[in-house]
Amino acid sequence: MRAATQLQKKFKHAQDFGVSDNREALVTTRKISIELSEDEVLVLFEWLHRVNESPQIEFEDQAEQRVVWDLEAALESANPALFASDYRVHLREARDRVRDPDE
Repeated sequence: MRAATQLQKKFKHAQDFGVSDNREALVTTRKISIELSEDEVLVLFEWLHRVNESPQIEFEDQAEQRVVWDLEAALESANPALFASDYRVHLREARDRVRDPDE
C-alpha cells in the first residue's frame, strides 16, 4: 500500500492515467480504441491465428500470449465472415484489397 501511495503522490491525479489501486499491484484500466475495416479484421485475425498456433513462436512473457488470445477473440466476434463457409474466398479478397498495389 505504501508503494501505491508514493505513486499517487508522484502522479497527483493517478486516476487520470487509468491507475487503480484496488489490488496490491497497480493495474492500468484506461482503454485504447483502434478502428479497423472488415478487410483488416480478416487479415489480422488470420495472422494472429497462425501466430497463436505456431510452435515456433515463443512468447517472452505469458502476458504477451494473453493479449494475443484476447485480441484474436475480439476480432473473431467482430466479423461474421470468419464463420462463413466461403471464408477463404473472403480472406483472399480482403488481402487483395488491403495489400499495397505493387505487391
